[in-house]
This record gives sequence, structure tokens and C-alpha cells, in this order.
Amino acid sequence: MLVLEKTAGRRRPIRRALLVGSLALGLMVIGAQPAAAATTWYVNSTTGNDANNCMSPATACKTIQAAVNKASSGDTIMVAAGPYVESVNVDKGLSIEGPNFGISPNGGIRGAEAVIDGGGSTAIRISTTEAVTIDGFTFSLGTGAMIDSYTTGNKPIIRHNIFTAQVDAFFFANSDSVTFYDNYLHDLLDCGPCEGLFLAGNSGTVASITANVWSTVGGPGMNLSNVSGMISGNHFSYVTYYGALLANGTNVDVSGNTFDHTINPNPSVPTWGSGVRFYTPSTGFGARITGNTFSSNYVGIGVRMGSPTADITGLDVYAHQNNFEGNTSFGIRHDGMGTFNATCNWWNSASGPANAGNPGGTGDAVSGPVDFTPWLTAPAPGGACVGPVPTPGNVTGGGQIDGDPLFSPLGGLLTVPALIPSLTDPSAQATFGLAVKCCPATGNLDYNDHGAGVRIKAQSVSGLFISSPGQSCPTAPGSKHARITGSASVIRSTGTTTQDFTVDVDDCSEPGTNDTFSIQTFGTTPYSSGPPTTLIGGNIQIH
Repeated sequence: MLVLEKTAGRRRPIRRALLVGSLALGLMVIGAQPAAAATTWYVNSTTGNDANNCMSPATACKTIQAAVNKASSGDTIMVAAGPYVESVNVDKGLSIEGPNFGISPNGGIRGAEAVIDGGGSTAIRISTTEAVTIDGFTFSLGTGAMIDSYTTGNKPIIRHNIFTAQVDAFFFANSDSVTFYDNYLHDLLDCGPCEGLFLAGNSGTVASITANVWSTVGGPGMNLSNVSGMISGNHFSYVTYYGALLANGTNVDVSGNTFDHTINPNPSVPTWGSGVRFYTPSTGFGARITGNTFSSNYVGIGVRMGSPTADITGLDVYAHQNNFEGNTSFGIRHDGMGTFNATCNWWNSASGPANAGNPGGTGDAVSGPVDFTPWLTAPAPGGACVGPVPTPGNVTGGGQIDGDPLFSPLGGLLTVPALIPSLTDPSAQATFGLAVKCCPATGNLDYNDHGAGVRIKAQSVSGLFISSPGQSCPTAPGSKHARITGSASVIRSTGTTTQDFTVDVDDCSEPGTNDTFSIQTFGTTPYSSGPPTTLIGGNIQIH
């Protein structure tokens, strides 16, 4: 901070005014100066010397650490191809760029590599809260961690690197953010407790893990604890234990990935060998698993039993529009508590998954409390979510909702009010009306949760599935259950989106005092009314 001390004087007022003006002008000139330009430093293990000024390729440093020591925050270090046997401590925000900076190791045409070998120590340790970029290297042959940070608030950006021929070891504690993009990890050994890419986060840690490839890895792919963000566009092949472990308060979107041939080294632990594995999910946990392929794993998605038992009740967990193909033990194995919403997936057969609740299913097996109906009758994307075969019949219930009138399949106006408590505000109410028939499946649905400010209006109905007895009233004579699927406009004050929906209703008795209703939608902002709820008024009729 520049401090100017003003001296009082009574003489020569004109000169004093000129002096003040000159000082002000000087201050303006000083303030107008641009910030110091970032410096580029050069490293060459073959021709360099750490005694050089390191400011040109001809006067390069010999080691990366020497360049880091000379650099200031915001500088760039350019590293030439060659071997670098050193353990580097990065204590300021830098961009450290190898000879293959910006070139994908997963299909790009790369030149000679700068190979970092940390020996028995960490190859690169980040000890600053400033962002550090590491791009365009190969890490190989060391026996310590490849990159890690124990500094709270660290912000690693790791891109376009190859990690091979050593242990599978990354560890980042209490990061603010982690970017792990377009890296290639192959032929790695199990590092024991390292857990692969291990992010031990906190409530503010955000991770973006995208477009990476893991291939032939003796240990896990990744372990995320208390991390939010996305896992997208990655390929995990022949990884051991699990591709991605989601633990504690982790809340992530898992989309567009391929998990194949995940290995279970000890089948006495039944959810090892999972492409995605849940571990002790707790408050804030969420896993929205969409558009992935799980192929030839021991288990596609596994929920560990845990101690205490893993419970996903009320958590933002679902799996939709995924392909489960040839997983040797289970497509989904859920050893915990709470229903796993896994509708609209392809189970490698139009008959659906193998499960006691689906006697004709010949696809990948499903175990535990998993809701898999309806399912895709052909692989995603494009497969219709209409399995099993829709049931001829009709379902009516509810009353007129403010707005468009709702009609029964026979053309009659529905006028009996149907009310259930609002999940958001128990003192408020949600109203609905529905009229659906099959086959083909057609009809209307209008639902309004007044407490949450959410209205759901069906655009189309794709399936009606009727079974006996009712799920919430199995002992009631003649009770029935119906599931209705389709696409709807989900209307909120923030805007309208189109989402798939599922409605579950039970016709328990006349005059309907025990009938139940629930609805959920699937998308980036899903909605759920909660578990099936007994109607306050109105009724459901299933024929």
C-alpha cells in the first residue's frame, strides 16, 4: 500500500498546489501501471543446470523443483521431454506444463514424454491453496504417491497425463476443488490403503472427474468421501475392488461412463467388484446414475451392507437409462435399507432382470429392495421404458384440479376431490386427478403440490401395469396395485421442464379410505411425493 504523508505549510500556496498536483498525477501514473506479467520458466533434465536463470530453453533449469523455487504465483513452468527423478513440492499457484501439454493421452498424437519418477516419495505434492495445473506428463516407476495434497483448500487441476507402472495413488484432503480431466491410468499396482484417486473432502469440496480412462489397475479407481460434483465420460476397465466408491456425504452425478470387467479379489465381500459402490451413505448423500454402461463386472452397482446398515431412504439416489449387460453376479446388489429407484434401465433382456419379483426375467440379476419396473425393452438410448408388457385395464381417481378439467377414459368429468399431505409442508395438501387406460396406454394426470409449488401435468402415458394384491394393503380382499409411466411437464416458479414420471396407486377397498398414491419424476431437478401415502379424500379405482 502506498502511503503519502501530507505536510502543512503557510507559504508559497501556488508551489504547494503544484506539488500536490504533481503527487496526485504521479499516483495516477503509478496506479495505471499494469500488473507484472507472468513469467515462463524452462526445465530440461538433459541440458539444463539449476544454476541457470531458467528463463529460456537454452538456459533451462535441470529440475522441476529448481524452477518452482524461482517462480512466483501465476507463472508457467515448461518442462522438456526427459526423465525427472525427483519429489517436487509446489508451494504456489503455477501451471506446470509437460511436452504434451493439452494433448489427450486417450487418442491424441503425443510426442516424447517428460517422465516424473518420485522414487519412494510423492512425485508432486501441492502445499498451497492457489490453483495448480499439472498437464502433459507421464508419471511412472515410483513407489510413492503420484500427486497429493494435505493442505486444506487445495485446488489441483490435473489434465492430459499418463500414470503407469507404479502404484495407483492420489490423495487430496479437504480440497476446495479438484479437476481430473482426460488422463490415462494403466497397468498400475495396488497401493494398499491409497484407494486410487482418493478425495477426502468436506462439505465444500467440488470435483469434476471427466473423460479419463482407467485400464488394468490392481487397486480401486476412486474413492470420494464428502464430495459433490460430477463423474462423467470416464472408462473403467479391469479395475480391482470398484470403479468409483461413493461414501458418507458424497453427492454426485454419475453419467455417461463405462464400467467393464471390475474385479472382485475376494467374493466373500459381495459388493467388491462393483462399477459403482455405495459406502455408509449419510445425510446429504446423493447419487444420480444415468446413461452409463455396466458390462461384465462382478456387480454393476453395489450398496454395501455397512455397519451400521447403509440406508438410502429419503436420499437423492436413483439409476435410470443405464445398460446392465453381462454382469456376472448382479446388475444391482443392494444389501442395505431403503428402496433403490432403478426404473427405466436395460437389463440385457427385453424380459427384464432376473429377480423373484419378475419370474420371467432372464437379464442381469437384481438383489435387495430395488424398484426396477418398468424397464427398457431395448438398450439405452432409444429403448422404450415399457417393460413388462402393459396390462389391459383402466385406473381412475382424484378430482378436478385448478386449471384444465380432467376426464375419465369414458369421457366423464372427474369431480371427487383427492388429497394427500404435502411432503414439503405437512400442513399443506397436494391434489391430483388421473384417468388412464390400456391398451394402448393413454390418459391424463394432473398433480399439484401446493406446499412445494410444483405442478405435474402428463404429456403422454407410456405404460399401465396392474397387479394384485395392493402393495400397501395386501390382505384387503380384491385389492390391486397399478403403476403408470409417462412423460410430463413439471411446472415450478423457476420454469417448466419435461421429465419422465412414475405414479404408483393402490385400490384397497370401497369407498377408498385406505387407497394410496405416490408420484416421482426423473431429471436434473427430480420431484418425489415420498412413499405411498393414504388419501385424505377421494379414491382410486383399478379395473
